Amino acid sequence: MNVKLMPDGNKDCKYENTFITADIINIKNLCKDVKNEMKSNPGFPLVYCRRIKQLPCKYKRMERPNAYITLECKDNQPDTHDAESELN
Repeated sequence: MNVKLMPDGNKDCKYENTFITADIINIKNLCKDVKNEMKSNPGFPLVYCRRIKQLPCKYKRMERPNAYITLECKDNQPDTHDAESELN
């Protein structure tokens, strides 16, 4: 399945993007009492998108049901994330 995403602020299509599809409460709980970065255990579902065409932006969507996520935590809240599939 291909998906379309909007270009970033530079009017270029991002090469890749990840979307965590887990319940927000589970994600927020990972940052509880964490001051910086943390890496989860596997098991977080996410959608990984890789660009297949520049302008109009087109992406290939790949489901990753069992991924690790790394969160940057600020004030016990997730700020940014990176994701890595156990399959990679």
